[in-house]
Formats: sequence, structure tokens, C-alpha cells
Amino acid sequence: APIGARLAWEVIQKLKQGPVTGRKQDPALVTKAPKLRKEMGLIDWSRRASQVWNQIRAVQPWPTPYTFLHRAGHPTCRVLIPDAVPIDETNRPGPPGAILVEPTHEGERALFTRCGEGTLLRILALQPAGKRLMSAADFLRGHPLQPGDHFGAETT
Repeated sequence: APIGARLAWEVIQKLKQGPVTGRKQDPALVTKAPKLRKEMGLIDWSRRASQVWNQIRAVQPWPTPYTFLHRAGHPTCRVLIPDAVPIDETNRPGPPGAILVEPTHEGERALFTRCGEGTLLRILALQPAGKRLMSAADFLRGHPLQPGDHFGAETT
């Protein structure tokens, strides 16, 4: 957005001086984005939280960002994660995909996931398979998580 705003300003200034002519694009510099596939939505927790966040935003509304919740004594469950925020400035080493539940200033509980290089991703909303979209706080009320519970690929 800042680059586009600056460019728009420059073009307006040039238009004030007279006609503006374009430049032909060099065909050798043209690149095409790959076709999206459903697998592109699977979250790779070994990447930095900012990269996971970028993926979450990139694959919406389709193919949708997803992962699998692994809980002791429960079947693996597919979970969509449509809203999260990265916390890159932390240094919380541990296995990528590990789930952390911490209290917030408001008295609620917040859901975090460890990502690569000790970064954290705060999950704001999620949707377990066959359920409605809910806030992380609502999810935690109905799904008590234990140490060792984690997100990851379907088979880990």
C-alpha cells in the first residue's frame, strides 16, 4: 500500500505537467503464480510465526489454512485456523506445533502454538471439523488441552 500510494502521487504530479506515457513490460520478467491446491493450506509449524501468518492469510478463502490437533486419548482432528497473529519477538524454544495455553490480562485464556526459531503464533479463531467457527477462548472452554497436545500433520 505505501509503495502504491507513492507511485500514485508521482503519476498525478506527472499528469499535471502533461501526458504520461507507459512503458512496455519485459516478457522475460513475467512470472505466474502456481495454481492453488488443497494441500497448500496445510500449515508447516516449523516455519517462523510470521511466515505461518502469511500462509494463513494467503490461502483464504480457499484452500483454507488447516492443521491437525493431536490430543492424548482422542482421535486426531482436522482444524481450520482462519485467524491468528504472529509473535516473532519471543524466544520460546520447543517443538514446532506444541500448544501453549496462557492467561490474558482480561482473565481469559489465550491459545498459542510454537513455530520455528522459537516464535509463537497466537490463534484467535479456529474451526474443528464438523463444528462452527469459534474464538480460541470458546474452543478452550470445551476442549481442555494438556501438556503434549500439539498441532501438526495428520500423522505425527
